[in-house]
Amino acid sequence: MSEERVPRRVVVTGDRLTDFHLVQYPEAEGSYASAGNKAFLNKSPGGADFLAKLLGKVCGRLDADVLGPAAMAKAARRKNKPSEAFQVWARFDKTWRVREFLGCRLGESGAPDVPELGAGDVLVVENLGLDFSHDAAAWRQLRERAKGCGSILVKTSVVDPCSPLLREFAPECAERLTVVLSASALRDAGERLSEGSSWDSTIEDLLRALWGEGVLGQLARCRRVIVRFGLSGVGIVSRDPADLAYQASAGEGLWERGRLVRFLYHPECHEGVYDDQFPGMIFGAGSYLTAGVVLNTLAPESYPLFIAASRALGAGRAALETGGGEEAAGPRVGEVLPEPLAKAFAPEEEKPEPGKKPEPKPEEMFRCAFPEIEEEGTGDRYGYGPVDPHEEGEPTCHILRDAAGDQEEAVAALATEVILRGAEAALDDIPKVHFGAYLTVDREEIERINAFRRAVRAYQENSKDTRPLSIAVFGPPGSGKSFAIKQLMNSLFGGKKQSITFNMSQFRDEEELYEALHQVRDETIRGNLPLIFFDEFDSNFGGEFGWLKYFLAPMQDAEFWDGRAMHPLGKAIFVFAGGKCESFEAFDQRNEHGGYDSGLRNAKVPDFISRLRGYLDIKGPNAITELDRTIGIHRIRRAGIVRHMIETHCGSVIDPKSKFAKVGLDVVRAFLFAEKFLHGARSIEALVSTSRVCGAGWFTRNSLPTPDVIRLHVTEDFLDPPQPELSDPYVIERIAEATHESWMTAKMEKDNYRYGARRNDDLAKGPLTHPLLKDYSELSEGEKDGNRKPARLLLVKAQLAGLELERTVPRSAGERPPDKVDEGLAMAEHDFWVRDHLIRGYQHCDETTDELRLHRSLQPFATLTEADKLLDEAIVRAMHSVLDEMGYRLVPGVPPEPCGGD
Repeated sequence: MSEERVPRRVVVTGDRLTDFHLVQYPEAEGSYASAGNKAFLNKSPGGADFLAKLLGKVCGRLDADVLGPAAMAKAARRKNKPSEAFQVWARFDKTWRVREFLGCRLGESGAPDVPELGAGDVLVVENLGLDFSHDAAAWRQLRERAKGCGSILVKTSVVDPCSPLLREFAPECAERLTVVLSASALRDAGERLSEGSSWDSTIEDLLRALWGEGVLGQLARCRRVIVRFGLSGVGIVSRDPADLAYQASAGEGLWERGRLVRFLYHPECHEGVYDDQFPGMIFGAGSYLTAGVVLNTLAPESYPLFIAASRALGAGRAALETGGGEEAAGPRVGEVLPEPLAKAFAPEEEKPEPGKKPEPKPEEMFRCAFPEIEEEGTGDRYGYGPVDPHEEGEPTCHILRDAAGDQEEAVAALATEVILRGAEAALDDIPKVHFGAYLTVDREEIERINAFRRAVRAYQENSKDTRPLSIAVFGPPGSGKSFAIKQLMNSLFGGKKQSITFNMSQFRDEEELYEALHQVRDETIRGNLPLIFFDEFDSNFGGEFGWLKYFLAPMQDAEFWDGRAMHPLGKAIFVFAGGKCESFEAFDQRNEHGGYDSGLRNAKVPDFISRLRGYLDIKGPNAITELDRTIGIHRIRRAGIVRHMIETHCGSVIDPKSKFAKVGLDVVRAFLFAEKFLHGARSIEALVSTSRVCGAGWFTRNSLPTPDVIRLHVTEDFLDPPQPELSDPYVIERIAEATHESWMTAKMEKDNYRYGARRNDDLAKGPLTHPLLKDYSELSEGEKDGNRKPARLLLVKAQLAGLELERTVPRSAGERPPDKVDEGLAMAEHDFWVRDHLIRGYQHCDETTDELRLHRSLQPFATLTEADKLLDEAIVRAMHSVLDEMGYRLVPGVPPEPCGGD
């Protein structure tokens, strides 16, 4: 790294703050005499002073000095009083966190004491919305001092459209300015961003807001905008082509308007999900993200965007987990960068203990989305193109399709991986909801379940809301409605909450319902928050939907009349599970004018719906929506159920170490491609539980029950599913072995790597080494399966290349293997490699550094150097050789049309 490229000084200014921490011990008593030494008040620097101290610690390894506001004020002999913030600490499960934020008292920061700034300086401004935030004179003075500054970062908690930041400072400094803020701040400013819904919805909303006329549209004229979504996501908007992850070259000049160039997300934690696991609050997440952006600004080669943002989120998570520590004497306050946070910002390789997985680095926990919005004329399939608000249509995002591929067989291949390797391994890149044994990657299910989770959390925290929380759940028979909700509740309540289920179809009269409501009342009187399932609530009782009228008073007024007296209920969670209606739409039945027919009005359907606080449709294993029929998402839902049933009933086929399930691919295809399971998930369980594993430990066609039993549970096509030619596990194993050997040869000969117990991609640290550079037979089962997955995707790649498989005469033992390379197949191989690397946060760079997620091959296949094409071509040669050996060959076919497009 050349010396002139390293900025020499980071100057921090803005809102100054003193944090006052009131520590309250849980055992403190209520009198002055008896409560001695049970509470104390401590203080620490906050605001710009805290940020300066944090940057001083984080940037310690870089050649840059940090100049904070306290030092500048002292040099200028100014004694303006900082603002003051007050918070109350308490112990939650032995960990100290803030229980309550009491507010702020404004101080007198005044004009910032900032020296003249040069091109090598980085100016960081803390804008908390306090006295400095609305001081137009201070912002103008800061703007004048920053005229020669190379980079400016503003961390802001508020984005008032009328503030000096947006009206005066940002327009003048736009080409050098990065703004760091939270999604909550944008929502407070009027932007319509979904909260904790699904990452697909979040990206779509962000794109829509980016090209709107709100505050984000104004900020998009800055060089960069970094938007934080809790501790689980970060959107990076940039005008700089160099920030694109996938490109042949960075180009010249800045774009006129910022684009969403990267979106980091945690696959299992949508916005708010992680934070909700920990009671209490910890401040500083915005400061940690700002520190990460400063690291990227100072040394982009050492801290690429994905690495910097991931580690900043990791630091925020570490701060929330550790809080103020567990010491009984009181919380740790004033320590700017305790060890867990420092470790997140600068993780080091750990030597794993025997039988124990090492702690993942922050960058290993997060992924990057890349919606395929193609710019006209560029052929760039992976960049975020501009979304024109004047064009018809809406921005769309399907992370699942982007990760798996946009062919039906590609999604089916992903579903195959779920059955064979388990959901945790196969879907580690895919946004999902995973509660206990319940898992879904379906976007609509994710959004409804997250809305349900948020509603339950809000209801728990709102002591003034004494009405029951009423949620309706629908789904086809056997879809797993009750199972999904119970798994969710176990996750929310730690398995401590017991549920009570009443099946309304079995009730003979209203007296039985009154008795059930008395049981609910008994639980609330005991101080519990009962979870009540009213199964088949839409059953007939004296007419269609006859039970609904009896629920109206309990839902609205938290009381019920049992024919003798009115009884209060108290807080409870009511879950109404439909039995007759398979979806909320089927239950709602509004007419074309938006109203209800007289029969539905008389049955009180509109009144019942008006009292619901949400609903959830569980789709089950069969195709329900258009996306199911085009993309085939239902096959992944199906695969999760099949895998769960195999683990439950046929666990002997699963290798205890690798978790690989020895299931024949013909059996997998039968489960995935059957038109319909007649009784939903119950049919899958019936087929798996009545199967018998063969003596070799494999689940084969012969393991399945008799055709008569099969026909009870699934359509006839289950007995004769569409089979790819490559369904023989032995062929897959040979392809996996051959591709590993080709990769190993190319890695050693082209890149000069050698085997090493630990990976090293930096020549400055010694010879280049990789732990997988060993014979295929020496790999673990898990490592072998990493090669089997690309082998199982061979036909998908062939389809993309316009090829199809046909039988031929196997090559004899002495015959020379063909030296054949199809460029289309090599391009498809490269395409899947690019997808995998993009979603794992890699970025194009002239020099490859795998440890930092930088790679020179993140560009179109056509623009790769001949040397960089060798690896893809070597793998293709190996595939051809094995196919020829086994009696197959690839011949020209018809390229399939992409499915499920935007």
